[in-house]
Amino acid sequence: MKSMNALGIVSALTLSFSTLSHAVTVLIIDVTNPSAVTFTSTNGASASDSSLAVGTVGFTIENFLINLETLPSLAVAGNLSVTRGSVLAAYDTLGTFAYGSSNTALGLGDDLSLFSSSTGNNTPSSQIFENGQRAFSGVATADFSSIASSLPAAGTTGSVITGFESSGVFDHGELIGEWTVVPEPSSSFMALAGLSLLGLSRRRK
Repeated sequence: MKSMNALGIVSALTLSFSTLSHAVTVLIIDVTNPSAVTFTSTNGASASDSSLAVGTVGFTIENFLINLETLPSLAVAGNLSVTRGSVLAAYDTLGTFAYGSSNTALGLGDDLSLFSSSTGNNTPSSQIFENGQRAFSGVATADFSSIASSLPAAGTTGSVITGFESSGVFDHGELIGEWTVVPEPSSSFMALAGLSLLGLSRRRK
């Protein structure tokens, strides 16, 4: 009976971790070095359709920062870009703001806005997310050393969404996928945890 209970626990754990693993992560974020935080694209596909401008609009990394108390100066480098659209410009500008508020201006907040300052990237066709199609490509790096204490812990996840408006604006606020701070518990670790539980159950029996 105890063996069956242990098997049930392991099965539940496996199902739970399997369900979590199906969440589409479109950006992997490494905060190990606050002066060079990296945003790396995955092969993850967008969960929604949206056509907005890369410039001025871009996308939002929601609920990323913790207790931000001072405005940072964030320089962005790299080639992170949207994979679909008429202009594949890199996101080169990053700012903080409060996505859920009615004020969309950059300022104190726990959200990040990434967009492009390049000329010619302010048309809706310059940033297209299509359901089932890869969302991003490339890598961006930014210096968060001035607000290192506000960076999230390893394993933290959140939503990547289109634009910078929380509601009521066409194609803003569409879910693209998830962001994840590495390192996170690996599937092999979770499998070993399940096997350990099974082993303990057999030993008790």
